[in-house]
Amino acid sequence: MNRFPLSPAQKRLWFLHTFEEGSTAYNLSTVWLCRGSLDRLALQRAFNEVISRHETLRSLFIEENGIPYQVVKDQWFLELPLLFLTQDEIDIFCESEPRNRFELRTAPAIRAHVIRLNETRHVVVVTLHHIICDGWSLNILLREVVQLYKHYKSGQPHRIAPLKVQYHEAIEKEAERIRDSSLASVNYWREQLRDLPFLELPTKRDHSAEPSYSARKVFVRLSTELTTRLKKFAQNQRVTLFMALFAGYQLMLSRWSGQQDFAVGVPIANRRGQEQEELIGLFLNELILRVELYGVETVEQLLSRVRKVCLEAYAHQDLPLDEIVKELNPERALERAPMFQASFALQNAGAWPMEEIADLRVEPLPSGNSGATTDLHALVWEEDGCIEGHFLYAADLFARDTVERMSEHWKRLLEGISEGGDKRIEDLEMLSSVERWEVLYGWNDTGAEYGSEKCVQEVFEEQAAKR
Repeated sequence: MNRFPLSPAQKRLWFLHTFEEGSTAYNLSTVWLCRGSLDRLALQRAFNEVISRHETLRSLFIEENGIPYQVVKDQWFLELPLLFLTQDEIDIFCESEPRNRFELRTAPAIRAHVIRLNETRHVVVVTLHHIICDGWSLNILLREVVQLYKHYKSGQPHRIAPLKVQYHEAIEKEAERIRDSSLASVNYWREQLRDLPFLELPTKRDHSAEPSYSARKVFVRLSTELTTRLKKFAQNQRVTLFMALFAGYQLMLSRWSGQQDFAVGVPIANRRGQEQEELIGLFLNELILRVELYGVETVEQLLSRVRKVCLEAYAHQDLPLDEIVKELNPERALERAPMFQASFALQNAGAWPMEEIADLRVEPLPSGNSGATTDLHALVWEEDGCIEGHFLYAADLFARDTVERMSEHWKRLLEGISEGGDKRIEDLEMLSSVERWEVLYGWNDTGAEYGSEKCVQEVFEEQAAKR
C-alpha cells in the first residue's frame, strides 16, 4: 500500500470526520433506476473495474503524528448485495442508507446495493464519502460503470482510455499551484471578506452547538416562459444566466434576513484540463460571493454589482476555500460554517444523462437527502428548457413550509427581475396576494369587543384596583 498527503479540502473533511463523531453530513448518494434485464454479477464486475482504475475508491485514511494521509490499497473488492424491497421500502432505504457512517480508517468510502422490484426493474443505490469524490465524480462513476457493464455483457471492447494520472499526482500539481498563488489573491480575499457578518435567517430554533446535519429537500421549477425570458434578459444585461438566478437568490435572502451584507458560497468544479476531468476525486472548491446591497436601487444596478463580484472572484479562484479560511482565521462557531451560511449552484451540465444498453436502460433518480453542510443550499439546472432543482435545508433550523415559501419568493422575485433593468428593487413583489393580505390585514386584525356600558376611565380604574 502507498500513502500520500491529502489535499486542503480533504484535510478539512478529515478533521470534521474525526471531530464530529458519528456525523454523516458529508456522505453523497446517487440512485439509478435500471429498466430491463439486469445482470448483477456483470454490474458488480463493472464496479470493481472502476475501483481498480481510480485510486480514491481504494483509499483508507490514517493519521500519524497529527498528519493525515491517504493510503491506497493495491486491490479492494466491492460486494454488491441484492435486496428485495417494495417501492415504499425503497424510498425509506434511499433516505436512511446515506446516514450510515463510513469508517475511513479501515475501509474504502464506497458502498453499493442493488434492490429488486421485479424481473425488469432494479434500483442501484451508491453511497460515497465526500473525501473521495464530488458531484462531477458521480457522473464519471455512472458513465464508466455503464460502459464496462456493456463491455462485459457483449464482449465488445470498451472505449475507456487508461487514466494519464491518479488523484495523488493531480493534487501534488495542485499543491504546487497553490504555493505559487499570487499575494494579490490573498490580499483580495482578505479585503473582500473583512468584517463579514453571519447570515441570520429566521429559524424555528437557535443554532445548536451539536447540529444533527439532518437535511430535507424542497423541489423547485421555473416555467419555460420564465426561463426563456430570464435568458434573454440576462443576455441584454450582459450577465450570465447564473448571475441573474443568483441575483434573485441574493435578494430573497436579503429580504428574509433583513440584511444588506452577507456572503453566499458558490461551488465550482475546479478541474484543470482533461487529466483532472477524467478522475474520480475531490476537486471541488467554493467561491465566496459577498454582494453588498447598500445603495442598490434598480435591477440593473443589482446585476451590475453581482457581475462585478463574480468576475473578481473568478479572477482569484486559484486560492482554495480552506486556504482562505486559514489566512483570515475568522470567528469560529461549532454550529455554523465559518464564511457563509447559504450557498447556490447552477449545474451547467444539466441533469445526469440516461444511459442505454441493448436490453437495459439506466436512469439517474433524485437521490436521498445528503447532509446539511450549510443552513440553506439551492441547486438548480436546466432540463427541457426549464430551470429546476431543489432547496436543501437544515431540518434542525427550518420547517418545510418555510423553505417552500422561500423557493416561491425566489421565483416571484425572478419574475420581477426579468421585467426590466430599470425596475426599482423596492417595487419587486415577493409575497403572493394571499401572503400580502395576511400581513396587512390578517395579522393586524386585533380588534376586540368591549362592553359599552362603562367609560374608558372606569374600566382602567377597575383594572388598577385588581392590582
